[in-house]
Amino acid sequence: MPNKRKTSITVLAVLAGLILIATVAFCIVASSKGVSGVNIIKIALIMVICAVVCGIAISGIATYRPHEQYFSTQRITKLAVFSALSYLLYMFVKFPLPMLFPAFLDIQISDVPALLAGFMMGPVSGAIVVAIKIALKLPFSTTGMVGELGDLIMGIAFVVPAAIIYHRFHNKKGAILSLAIGEICCIIVAIIVNRFVLIPFYALIFDGGMQAVAGMMKSLYQNITAQNLYDYYLWLAVLPFNLLRCTLCALITFFMYKALSRMFDKIIPQKKSKVAQDDNSQDCASEN
Repeated sequence: MPNKRKTSITVLAVLAGLILIATVAFCIVASSKGVSGVNIIKIALIMVICAVVCGIAISGIATYRPHEQYFSTQRITKLAVFSALSYLLYMFVKFPLPMLFPAFLDIQISDVPALLAGFMMGPVSGAIVVAIKIALKLPFSTTGMVGELGDLIMGIAFVVPAAIIYHRFHNKKGAILSLAIGEICCIIVAIIVNRFVLIPFYALIFDGGMQAVAGMMKSLYQNITAQNLYDYYLWLAVLPFNLLRCTLCALITFFMYKALSRMFDKIIPQKKSKVAQDDNSQDCASEN
C-alpha cells in the first residue's frame, strides 16, 4: 500500500477515535452541567455520524484499487440482492428472548447479508448494504428514527472492520479473526450507543423518564431502578444480547460465505482484475 494511503488511513483512524472519545467526554460533562437532554443527543448524534463517515472513508481508501470500476453491473446486482435480503431479514425475521433479555430486544440476523457483501466485494459494499437496509426501514420507524440510527452505527461497526481484516488475511483463519474483531467492535459500540444515545432518548420521550424505562425491565431485573438502570441494562442485557446476536451472524457468515461466493460467481460472472485473481489464488492455497 502506498505511503500516502497509509498516512491517510492513519489520520482518519486517529480522527475517528478522537471524535468518539470527545463524544463520550461531551456527554458526561454536559450531563453534569445540566444541559438539555435533547441538545446532548443532537450533538452526540452529529459527532457519531462524523466518526462513522471517517470509518467508511478508511475502508474505501484501504480497499481502493486503481483502474477498477467500482460500481460495475455485476457489483450493483450483488448489492441489490444483498440489500433486499438484509431488509427482509431486518423487517420480518426477528424474535425476542424475554426469559433472558428485555422484550424490546429482538434477535435478528440482518447483518449476515452485509457481512457476506463485505467479504465478497469489500467493506464499502458491506456498509452500503447496511445503509440501504436502514434507509428502507426508516418510513416504518417506531422509534423516531433513533433506533434505526443506532442499528446503522452498530451494523457498520460490525461489518466494516470484519471486511477490512478479511481482505487483508484472505483465508479461513483470517475469516475467523475478522469476524471475532468485528463482533468485539460491534459490542463496544452497542454499549456506547445505548449509554449515550438510545436510553437517554427513550427517557425523554416516555412519561416518567428513566423510571419508565426501568419499569419496562422490572419483570426481568427485580431490583432495577432509575439510578442503577445502566448497571443492569448495559452489562446484563446489551453486552450478552449483542454477543449472542453477533456470534449467530458470524457463524452463519462463516459457513455460508464460500458456497454463496461460488454460486454468485456462476450466476453473475465478473471479469476479475489481476489483483483479484491473485487474491483468489492465495485464498485457495491457504485453504488447501
